[in-house]
Amino acid sequence: FDAVFFRNVAIYLDDAVRREAFAGLAGLLAPEGALFVGHAEMTAAAAATGLVAAPAPAAFALVDPRMGAPRGA
Repeated sequence: FDAVFFRNVAIYLDDAVRREAFAGLAGLLAPEGALFVGHAEMTAAAAATGLVAAPAPAAFALVDPRMGAPRGA
């Protein structure tokens, strides 16, 4: 997928399930895809996936560090 939106859901999960969910969702992304999460979920999502914050202001998007900003950002 080019984009997966999982905003403000993971805050209700325990740590193990949260990590598994983020890793699974990251695995669904196309090479240039972006995982959109809630503000409070950014740190946990990045740690679980190896993705980095996209250089788009206030997007709360994570991308592959080798890809840079998602298309259209």
